[in-house]
Amino acid sequence: MGSSESTLNNNDSTRPEDDASNKNKVAGAVVAGVGLAAACVAIALLSSSGTTTNKKTMKAPGRNTRIYRDDFEETRQATSVSCAKSTKT
Repeated sequence: MGSSESTLNNNDSTRPEDDASNKNKVAGAVVAGVGLAAACVAIALLSSSGTTTNKKTMKAPGRNTRIYRDDFEETRQATSVSCAKSTKT
């Protein structure tokens, strides 16, 4: 070897082939991430777009849950009517 020749190996990690490979991997990861985010948003929108009602709710008597006020009033009226009929006889 003459003194003008380089003694270093050309094992740079910045070779064009490696750079393109890394860019492809990063691009694939970004596309996968964006796709996953889009799927999550779509699922969230579809699950919350169910039929919503504007019915008023109330705490269920004797329970730690909420019920629709209309349903409670209908049931209460039916119960009071049947009780009134049974006490008349």
